[in-house]
Amino acid sequence: MIRQRLRDGAVRLVFPPRRPFPPPGAPRRILVIRPDHLGDLLFATPALARLRAAYPDAHLVGLVGPWGRAVWDRQPALDAVETLPFPGIVARPERPWQPYTLLRQAAHTLRDGHYDLAVVLRFDYWWGALLIEQARIPVRCGYDLPATAPFLSHAVPYQPGRHEVEQDLDLVDTIITGAPGGNLDAGVERPTLQFPLTPEEQAWAAQILDPPDGVQTSAIHPGTNGSLKLWTLAGWAAVAEWLLDHGHRLMFTGSAAESPLIEAIRAQIPGDKREMTRSLAGQTTLGQLGALFARCRLVLGVDSGPLHIATAVGAPTLRLYGPSDERIWGPWGAPEQNIVIRAPGTQPGHFLDPDRHEVEGGPEMQAIRPNLVIPAIARLLAAAS
Repeated sequence: MIRQRLRDGAVRLVFPPRRPFPPPGAPRRILVIRPDHLGDLLFATPALARLRAAYPDAHLVGLVGPWGRAVWDRQPALDAVETLPFPGIVARPERPWQPYTLLRQAAHTLRDGHYDLAVVLRFDYWWGALLIEQARIPVRCGYDLPATAPFLSHAVPYQPGRHEVEQDLDLVDTIITGAPGGNLDAGVERPTLQFPLTPEEQAWAAQILDPPDGVQTSAIHPGTNGSLKLWTLAGWAAVAEWLLDHGHRLMFTGSAAESPLIEAIRAQIPGDKREMTRSLAGQTTLGQLGALFARCRLVLGVDSGPLHIATAVGAPTLRLYGPSDERIWGPWGAPEQNIVIRAPGTQPGHFLDPDRHEVEGGPEMQAIRPNLVIPAIARLLAAAS
C-alpha cells in the first residue's frame, strides 16, 4: 500500500497490482495467521502439514488467539506458536480505537520476525490482512475478497459453500505450486486433522474410564460457543436414556461454564439412570478431552470444536446442525463414521447471535427430534462394530 499525496493536500491510498503465483524463491520464515476458534484451527492442520512438507527447512510460525494455542502448540508442522488477542473474534473492543492501537503494536513486533511469507487463512479477516501489510512482509497471501485483497500481494479465489479444509488446502497449494490442488472428492486421499495426544493424556483417560469388561463408554458434549447451536434438554435426556438402556456408560463433557447446561440435562434423566452418568465439566484439559474421546465408543454433540477433536482422534461421532452450515464446518472425516443430523426442511442461517444466552437452541435445532437422532445412533454403532 502506497500513500500518494495529491495537489490539494489530500492523501490517496494506492494498492499495487497483485503478483502471479507461485511467489519466487523458497521462503525462509513463514507466518500463518488463523484467529479463529478450535474447530477452524483444527481445519487448518492439513494446510500446515502441506506447508511443512513443501518447505522443510523454513521456520514456520503460527499466530493464533490465546484461546487457540492449545491446538496449534501440539502441531508438529510448526516451529513456534505466538498469540495475539485478535479483535472481533471473542469480544467487541471496549474502545473503538483499540483494534488500531493493537495493530500498530503487533505490526511493529512482526517486523522484527523478518518474515518472507505470511498467509491469512481466515477468508474475510481484513484486520489480519492489514496487519501483515503494515508489518511489511513482502509476500502476503490470502483470499481474493474485497475486505482482504487490497492488503495482499497474492490472492486466490474463495468459493462460498466449500469446506474450510479444502479452502485452506487450495490456498497453500496455490502458494506452493501456482495452482490449486484439485477436487479432494475425486479419488484423492483426504488428509486428516491433526491433534496428537501425549502419553500422559492417554494414561489419564485410561485411568478415568477403565471400564468393567463388556461395558462401553460414550460421551455427550452438549455445549458450544453459540447458544443458537444448542439442542434441547429433553432431546439429550432421551438420547442419554437410550444409550444407558443399551448398556453404555455415559460421560458428559464440557467446560466449567457449561456445567449448568449439563446438570440441566442430567436432571431430566430418571434418578436410577442418572446415577450411571458422570459429568466431567471443567475437569479436563483439551488434550485430556481428546484422549477421553479416543477411548469412547461414540461421541455425540452439536457443531463445536470438541466434536472436531473427536473426529481428529478417530472417535465415531454424531452431531446436530442447525444455524451453521455443515458443508463448510461439518466433520472432516469418513462420512460413515461421522454422521450429521439436520431437521428436514431447515437451512443454515449462519447468524449465531453472540448476545443470546439460553440453554436450548434456536428453531432449526428445536426441530430436531429424538426419533430422528436415535436411529442414526443405532446405525453408527452398527457400522462401527
